Amino acid sequence: MKLFDTHVVATFGKRFQRLVEDAKSLPGASEYLEQMERYWRTYQPFASQDFQHQLLADDDKFYSLTWELMLGATLLEKGYHLEPSINDKRPDLCLILEGKRIWIECCLPTGGDPSKPNSVTETVLTSDGDFEFHDVDHDKSVLRCTQILSEKKRQHLRWIAKGVCNQDEPFLIALNGRNLQLSIFNSSLPQILRALYGTGDMYVVLDSKDAEYRESGYHFKPQIDKSETTPISTTFFLEKDNSHISGVLFSTNWIMRSSSTPQYCYVENRGGSGWLDSLGHFLSGAWRITDYAAVCRVVRWS
Repeated sequence: MKLFDTHVVATFGKRFQRLVEDAKSLPGASEYLEQMERYWRTYQPFASQDFQHQLLADDDKFYSLTWELMLGATLLEKGYHLEPSINDKRPDLCLILEGKRIWIECCLPTGGDPSKPNSVTETVLTSDGDFEFHDVDHDKSVLRCTQILSEKKRQHLRWIAKGVCNQDEPFLIALNGRNLQLSIFNSSLPQILRALYGTGDMYVVLDSKDAEYRESGYHFKPQIDKSETTPISTTFFLEKDNSHISGVLFSTNWIMRSSSTPQYCYVENRGGSGWLDSLGHFLSGAWRITDYAAVCRVVRWS
């Protein structure tokens, strides 16, 4: 069965229609849509029964399900074993690695309600095939991350309470930042650390009397002052209440997207066991933040 099947849903959702229209305006549109079909051919046997219908018709779930499709298919293509999903009452992906279950919950937050002051302006494709860029407010993007991290934390605790997940089984949040304008660079810390370890803007200290002196690092920014509410914490992995989250896999990857910088970044919760070493092939060339002490050495604490 093809992904784009009109027998599955009579009316496609607006987000899905927009993706197809965007693809048609790009060079190589047929390759773009075929890649989605290839992902589907690979992932379909492992998807929940209503996965296809929800992706095609449900605007609220379109982005996160497309991200689940991409990540699940990519893991399978690289030889990893997934446990088929019976229903939606469990995390999106169940990876079987060395006889142990590793749960992965996928999320791709939108920019939020444009009428709200803390929404993020999403990157859109123009009619000439270029992307429309906007000024980036990192605080707004980080707030969207902290919101989704808190939601997934509470969801994981509910799964543990219901016996879906065991307390000792690794649980990973796979967060795609396509809509949030947070980046992964070659030579500076990935910006997802702004939501996990409170890293702020980069600083450089020079000495006018010593041309060779140079000190650089990142300011510590443990919270963001959100208007009309209490400050929002940006230290998700420094809080004991979140110790049951093994790590965050952050990505900027999307369909037919090429980049000269890494598109994946794995950030392990402090005190983690290093279980992701077995996924080294999948994360080849990606950022891997598994040493919290190393983060501390480049962050200036106020």
